[in-house]
Amino acid sequence: MLKHKFLIFALIISQCLYAQTSADAWINEFHYDNVGTDVGEFIEVVIKNVSTYPAANWTLTLYNGSNGSKYGSKTSSSSGVTSTTVNGVTILDIPVSGLQNGAPDGFSLDYNGTVVQFLSYEGSFTASNDVASGSTSVSVGVSETASHTQVGQSLQLDGIGHSYNDFRWQSAAADTDGAFNNNQIIVSTSTALTIDAGDNYSIYDAVQVASLDNSGTLTISASSSSYGQLKVSGSLANPGTIIQEQYIGSSGHHGISSPMTAGFGTTSGTASALYEYDAASSGVYLGSYVSNGTATTSTVGRGFFAPVGSAGDFLSSAGSFSVTGTPNTSHDWTLSYVTNSQSGASDDGWNLIGNPYSATLDWSSVSVGSSVNGAVYVWDPSNSQYMSWTSAGGGVNGGSQYIPPMQAFWVQTTSGGTGTAYDISTTMSSNTTTSQSPTFQKTQNDRIKLSVINLSDNTKNDETVIAHSIGSVDGFDEKLDAWKLNNYGGNPNVYTFYAGDKLAVNVVDLSIPKVIPLGIDAPQSRDVYQLYLTQEVNGNEYQVILEDKHLNTFTDISNAAYSFQYDGGNNSGPRFNLHIGGVNNIGIDEDEAIDNFVYQLDNEVFIHADESVYSTYQLWTIDGRLMHEGSIHSSITRFSKPQTGIYLVQLKGNSSNKAIKTFLK
Repeated sequence: MLKHKFLIFALIISQCLYAQTSADAWINEFHYDNVGTDVGEFIEVVIKNVSTYPAANWTLTLYNGSNGSKYGSKTSSSSGVTSTTVNGVTILDIPVSGLQNGAPDGFSLDYNGTVVQFLSYEGSFTASNDVASGSTSVSVGVSETASHTQVGQSLQLDGIGHSYNDFRWQSAAADTDGAFNNNQIIVSTSTALTIDAGDNYSIYDAVQVASLDNSGTLTISASSSSYGQLKVSGSLANPGTIIQEQYIGSSGHHGISSPMTAGFGTTSGTASALYEYDAASSGVYLGSYVSNGTATTSTVGRGFFAPVGSAGDFLSSAGSFSVTGTPNTSHDWTLSYVTNSQSGASDDGWNLIGNPYSATLDWSSVSVGSSVNGAVYVWDPSNSQYMSWTSAGGGVNGGSQYIPPMQAFWVQTTSGGTGTAYDISTTMSSNTTTSQSPTFQKTQNDRIKLSVINLSDNTKNDETVIAHSIGSVDGFDEKLDAWKLNNYGGNPNVYTFYAGDKLAVNVVDLSIPKVIPLGIDAPQSRDVYQLYLTQEVNGNEYQVILEDKHLNTFTDISNAAYSFQYDGGNNSGPRFNLHIGGVNNIGIDEDEAIDNFVYQLDNEVFIHADESVYSTYQLWTIDGRLMHEGSIHSSITRFSKPQTGIYLVQLKGNSSNKAIKTFLK
C-alpha cells in the first residue's frame, strides 16, 4: 500500500514538473476594436518550444464578459491561421472575426485542456463554463476604442525577456502580427542581441542577460542621427557583456558620461584624455578642471569633457564611441559647493555631472532639494551655445528636461562651505523615459521668447525667455530661473538683467506691468542684428515695447522684429528695456482699457498710453497736490519718480480723460 502511494506521489510530482505555464506559451498581441467597422481582428500566440509543446495542442477560447460564457474557440488548424518562426520562437497569427468589443470580454489559452492564461480587456470577470470555468480573468490594463484606435493598430507586449512575465502590455500601436512586437525582443537562441539606433526596449522583471541564450552580449547601437535605449525597471544579475554606443558628430569638446557601474573603465575611446570639473577643489581658484589622466573616469555619475579631433584625444575624429559594462539601475549624486573667486552669484557652486543611465533622464522627475538650483545646462558644441531648461521657464536654445544617455550637464548648488555635500537620489525605473524623440512638454506658464540673429550670418543666434508665474520674484529664483552662460563661436548673447545678474530664463509675475532690462553682446561690432519675439501663452498675447536707450526710441515688437546695429558695448549698462503690459493691471479703474497703465523701474515712472486718444498727463498726490505734468509724445512716456506714496495719474485728451491710481515705491 505504501509503495502504491509513493508511485502516485511520484507521478503527481512528475506532472507538476512538466506542467505547461506562460513561460512556454502566451498571448502576445491582439486587436478587437477600431474607428469605423472593425477590421483585421486577431490574437497572436507565442510558443517558445514548439517541438516540445506542439501548436496543435494549444487552444484559444473566447469568452463573453457579460455572462462569463464561451462564444467561440480557435486552434492552429482554424481557417486563416499562419505560423512564423522568428529567432527560434513560433508565432501563431490567429484571425478572429467578430472578436467582442469589451467592457469586459476576454480569452483563455490552454494546453490540452489545462489553462495557462485567462486574459481580459476593459475589466475582469469570472468564466461560467468550458475550460476556464470558475476562473477570474486578469485584465491587461489597456484597451482600444471606436473613437481613437486606428485600423492597423493593436495592443501588444513590449520588453526584453523569455517568458510572459518579462513583458508589459502597452497602448495601441502599429500592429506586428506574425512578428515580434514593437520594442520587444524574445530571447531564445544563441544570437547576440542588438538594440538598433532609434529603438528602445525595457527590462521589467529580474532578468539575467547572460542567461538569455544570447551569447551574453547585448549592444545598444547609435548612429549619426539617433541612438538606442534600454530601460531597466527590474534588475540585472550576471549581465554578461552590455555595450552602449553614442555618436559624436564634430571635433571640439563634448560633454559625455557613462551609463555603466564602472564608468569609463572599458571604453573604445581614450579614457585618459577625459577631463572633469572638481567643484570641491581648493587653491587660488576654487573649482577647477582635472585632466591629463588624473580624472576619476571609473566613477559613475560624473560628467566629463571629451576632446575630439586629434591624435591622443578621446576620439581622433568624429564618430561613434562605446562603453562596456553593467548598466546602472540607481544612482545618488553627491554635489559640492564652493565660492568661486570670481564675482557674481552665478559663478558659485557648479557641478558637472552626467546621465548615469542607458535611457533618457527626465530631470523634471528628479527631486533636487532646497540647496540645488532647478535649472540644467548642456553645452552644445555643434552650435557653441549653452542650452538651459527650468520647470517654469522651459528651454533656451533647444534645452529640455530630457537628458540623453551618455550626456553630461551642469547643475548648481546654492550655499554652504567648501566641501559641503548635497545628495540627489534617482533610479532608472522612476526617473527615465525611453521615448526616443521626446516631445517638449510645453509649460503651463506663459512664455515670451526673445531671439537675436546676425543678419549677415543667421547661423549666429541666441535666445532668452521671460516666463509668467504669479507670485514669483523679480530677482533670481533658484528653482525657476536659469543663469546666462556665455556662448562662443561668433554667437551673440542675449539675456535679461536683474541687479547685475544675467539670466537666460527669467520667471517673473507678469500680472502687473514690468520693465525688464535686456542686454545683447556680440563679437561682431557694427554688424546688423535682428531681435524678434514669439509668445506661448494660454490666453491673450502680451504687448511688448522695446526701448532702445541709445536711440531713445520705443518700438512695439509684439508683432514685428527690431533691427539694430551692434555698437560694441561702448555704453554702460544694458542698451534695451522691455516694457511688458500686465495681464491684470493693478491700480487701473475697472473700465480702463488695458492699453493704458502706469508702472515703475528703479527711479523712473513710465506711462503707457494711447497717444491717439491722450495728449497730456498730470501726476497728483492723494491730497490734491500737482507733482508733475507733461505731454504724451509716444506710446510710453517717462519721468523721474517722486517720493514713495499713492498717486493719481490723469490722462487728458480732446474727447476722453482717465484717472489711474498707482503706488510708487
